[in-house]
Amino acid sequence: MGEEPFEEIGYPSIGRRLMEKTSLDDIRQFLFETVRTPVEVYIGDVVPLILSDYISRHAEDIDVVGEVPQSIRENYELLDRLQTRYGLHFGTVQPQYYPCGWKQRCHYVDTLGGFRYTRSILTIFFLANCPA
Repeated sequence: MGEEPFEEIGYPSIGRRLMEKTSLDDIRQFLFETVRTPVEVYIGDVVPLILSDYISRHAEDIDVVGEVPQSIRENYELLDRLQTRYGLHFGTVQPQYYPCGWKQRCHYVDTLGGFRYTRSILTIFFLANCPA
């Protein structure tokens, strides 16, 4: 049955879909270079998992719950330079998309320069409870 040759074996688009992982050090350095005065933010999505060394994968943005502090978001030149260097930018996720009591489930992680960040166990919770 069928001796006809295949043009490509396997997954032809895999080369386009594979990406370099975002390193823990790149995220830390990005945060360290971004802030010069102390600020506290809640970070959601995949970055808390990378910072906690639970996963290793590519990330394009650091999602701040609520809004990115004004002192950061208005420094366009710095943000452009850091995006070019690290391939990261700030995004936002609105707190109303999290369940009630989400802040009580957050844990302080670290202070980098003037940037104090917390990780939300909601991200871990949602990942751990996704149907297989």
